[in-house]
Amino acid sequence: DKFIIEKINIVGNAVTNDSVIRAEMIVDEGDPYSALLINKSINRIKGRNLFGKVEHQTLPGSSDDLKVLEVTIEEKATGELMAGAGVGTDGTSFQFSVRENNWLGRGIKLESNLNLSQDKVSGAILVINPNYNYTDNSVKVGLDVSSTDRSTSSGYSSSKTGFEFGTTFEQYEDLFISPEITLAFEDIEVDDTASTAIKNMEGSFFNTDIG
Repeated sequence: DKFIIEKINIVGNAVTNDSVIRAEMIVDEGDPYSALLINKSINRIKGRNLFGKVEHQTLPGSSDDLKVLEVTIEEKATGELMAGAGVGTDGTSFQFSVRENNWLGRGIKLESNLNLSQDKVSGAILVINPNYNYTDNSVKVGLDVSSTDRSTSSGYSSSKTGFEFGTTFEQYEDLFISPEITLAFEDIEVDDTASTAIKNMEGSFFNTDIG
């Protein structure tokens, strides 16, 4: 017997938006019932690594030829927090990072870190949308900023700002292409106490990497 999927119900998601889960579904309401495609859809949802448990069941629809697909999920913690400190010949350093795989319940990955030391401060943030605009294409945008002050020890200071933009898409079946571009701008200032080698590094520099 052939059946039609009358409705797809998502149950158990208190944080994650319905659209994140439905975007991983190969079948949709109004499609013929296919156990194979439903199992593939459930595996795709599990592959997002956002849920501790994903189950499904088929319920009777409003008529004999209609079925209701109910997907039940159990959400889990998707964030990570890390802090650390160290002491060495260059002084004391502190590290702090936050990572979230389901930012704002939209399935967006957010990675950020901050590093503090005696003569350098650096931080970065990276945002990755694994399914941008429901196209199955991944888009990532990143910002990296650092400032170094070694005027006392080496006679120079520098500031650097970097931008990153990339995407990943499936050109052919199981063949993925991931182009990205990285832009970096650095400004180096030196004083009279710097060595000749460091004085030769003075100036502003712009770099572009394409991969």
